[in-house]
Amino acid sequence: MTVNDIVDAIYYPTLVVDVENLRVIYENDAIRELYDQSLVGKSLSSVIPKSIAPQITYLIGTCYSQENRCSEVVYINKINTNELLPVEISIGVFKDNKEYLLITIRNLKNYLERELRNYMGLYMMLRDINNLIISSTVPKYMLKEAVNVVHKSGIFPYVAITEKYSNRVLFEKGDFNKDLLTLCMQVGKNHVLTVSKPARNQFTLKELDLLEEIVYDLSFGLTRIEKDISYRERKFSDSTTGLPNRSYFLNYLGNAVEEAKAKKKTLVLALVDIDMFGEINQAFGYEAGDELLRKVAYELESRFKGKGFVGRIGADEFCVVVIDPTGGYGEVVRKAIENFSEPIIIDNYRVRITLSVGVAIYPYDSSTAEELYSNAELSLKEAKAEGGNTVITYSKGFRDIYKPQVQLRTDVKDAIENDEFLLYFQPKIELKSGKMLGAEALIRWKKNGELIPPMRFIPVIENSELINDVGRFVLEETCRQVSEWKEKGLKIPVAVNVSPKQLQRVSFTEDFLKAVDCLEDFELIEVEITESTIMEDTGKAITFLEILASQGIKSYIDDFGTGYSSLAYLKRLPVYAIKIDREFIKNLPEDKDSMELVKIMVAIAKNFGLKTLAEGIETEEQFTLLRELGCDYAQGYFFSKPLPPSELEDFYRGKDWT
Repeated sequence: MTVNDIVDAIYYPTLVVDVENLRVIYENDAIRELYDQSLVGKSLSSVIPKSIAPQITYLIGTCYSQENRCSEVVYINKINTNELLPVEISIGVFKDNKEYLLITIRNLKNYLERELRNYMGLYMMLRDINNLIISSTVPKYMLKEAVNVVHKSGIFPYVAITEKYSNRVLFEKGDFNKDLLTLCMQVGKNHVLTVSKPARNQFTLKELDLLEEIVYDLSFGLTRIEKDISYRERKFSDSTTGLPNRSYFLNYLGNAVEEAKAKKKTLVLALVDIDMFGEINQAFGYEAGDELLRKVAYELESRFKGKGFVGRIGADEFCVVVIDPTGGYGEVVRKAIENFSEPIIIDNYRVRITLSVGVAIYPYDSSTAEELYSNAELSLKEAKAEGGNTVITYSKGFRDIYKPQVQLRTDVKDAIENDEFLLYFQPKIELKSGKMLGAEALIRWKKNGELIPPMRFIPVIENSELINDVGRFVLEETCRQVSEWKEKGLKIPVAVNVSPKQLQRVSFTEDFLKAVDCLEDFELIEVEITESTIMEDTGKAITFLEILASQGIKSYIDDFGTGYSSLAYLKRLPVYAIKIDREFIKNLPEDKDSMELVKIMVAIAKNFGLKTLAEGIETEEQFTLLRELGCDYAQGYFFSKPLPPSELEDFYRGKDWT
């Protein structure tokens, strides 16, 4: 084998230099890629940069004296880009009738970049572990997150924490197999950290040093948490998150207000509530809900550590107390809610949460701890009433708003118990035949012999848990009434309204079907559901409507045209008809824009095989126009106001609108 054959077989850039004249006599393809030119015929002194000539001279001398191949790491400039490259130059002597120098140049750029990334990964891992042990309050949470941190570095494909004596795996990330090189190190008294990496890659000294430090830090963290837990248990801590509980918070708040008063400083109290927490529990289970609470607790406590007090004071409610915050109450709120818009991993699912925050400030909003807490609660209630994902700071007008609402809620609860609610029915007219085809059930409240206007109590019902009890009454009373009419020979289908809060209940569909099960003819019951309700949870709404359709129960989309995704979902909805909202009807026939919109809605409905019902008809002109436009049904004061059951019977037997 010639020297040229050897050079061609070498992967790295390689030169053959004649020892007698120190000129390049052969090169492989890789050297031309490195220098962007051929070096054959050039002298070694012209090929090697002057800046490294002393090292090369030294290497050649060492190579001859030791009769062995020698290497040195140096930096050279790439000719065409002037890029500074780290390279390892190796020099050996080859004898074949003559003596030659074999000079190999290995580009270390990618290797050093990998090493740098590896070192950065090690540094970031140690930093995150240190942050974790400082802020953690629950041992299992700290160990679980430690596994996540070590695995996330990308250095170790398998990481686990096991119990020392049972070998039971508590937490793990990645897939373990026997081909991995595995290292086990004790953490504290009762746990073992296991890390694995491919067998071809030995553990480096830096990795071993780092793992020893991580084990030491985790052991220290466990000891610290055990002491903290012992202290918190004596001071009433929350068992799920490890935070101070409501009892401890109330005691702390009293002392904090006194401190602020003595030092003439402000105190900010923020109550933080997780929106729709009940749905998360229902979707993923209570264990996942507890995990979410721990993550929120960890985030809040780490943000206010050393700067304020954090506690858990309700099922999904936390509190933050800060005396004399440097950035004012706005800084407290920012820290409380920042980054929660990012998804949180729960049970391997990405979950986005939103928070409602109520804020009250001493001494501006109150002079006592009790009043401050009460004001913060009112602010939080207002934030949730606005749909959540909102921050509300206390206003003195809140109490004037909520006092009558609280009283009205009490009166409504009494009305349910005292059977003060009753149903009226507004007829629905078929425009083509002029005959009544059915009715809509509308709740009324008769108190002390007088009817209370619906707008006084219906918003209170719809925005509270009362809607479930009232909705059950409406459905059951409607079923009773249509059955009574049927016995009299009157088949009058009646529609009941379904609200978003009702639809959110997991058991609502089952409860609905049980309530109507007493009817022999399901066509006597119908459902109206607003477009906005459908848009709020489209999947759940479609499932509910599909079940109704399978039972032969007709459904209407109420307030059609007022939502924001009507056409996108209309073709997917298994409904019987759409109800054109009264806003598009009230100014007909004068309002030409409304007329065009009604034409479009009727055409769209027909295209999807749906019927149309116009609500709010008040004049004969509107009646005539809608019939000409092809609208199928209508209701409104032109035909009749809502009627009690006996009057509806007379109406049904009476006037023909043709």
